[in-house]
Amino acid sequence: MKEDPSFRHAGRLLCAALLLALGAGCQQDAGPPDVEARAEARWNHLIEGEYEQARAYYSPGFRELVSEQQFRDNMRDRPLRWLAAEVLGSECEEKRCTVWTEVTYRAIKARMGQDSVEIPTTVEEPWIQVDGQWWYAQD
Repeated sequence: MKEDPSFRHAGRLLCAALLLALGAGCQQDAGPPDVEARAEARWNHLIEGEYEQARAYYSPGFRELVSEQQFRDNMRDRPLRWLAAEVLGSECEEKRCTVWTEVTYRAIKARMGQDSVEIPTTVEEPWIQVDGQWWYAQD
């Protein structure tokens, strides 16, 4: 059965509304626009395969531990390809934010002759502020 695109869009809006409603009842603040813009830019670089540019959004500590070559190799070796990303919202406390992004990716099957599968999912990502700048803090 083929899914109605308007139903999928309505589902996304409902999810975003629920996230906003849940956040409104908390002591947390909605994230600043720059953390969401940086999260979206990082995803756009990952989608385009621009790994060096994507790595620039990771925390300074991560970049000290993981070289450009290691990062690039890790991204290229994944059994998936990111296709789209849309930031749904964020919540912050002090210098920490959680950003929710809906990401669609294609899982690449290991066996020859099988089709790949596209999968949408919502990811929750930690961001931290260091010296006035927001950085993705990979776990």
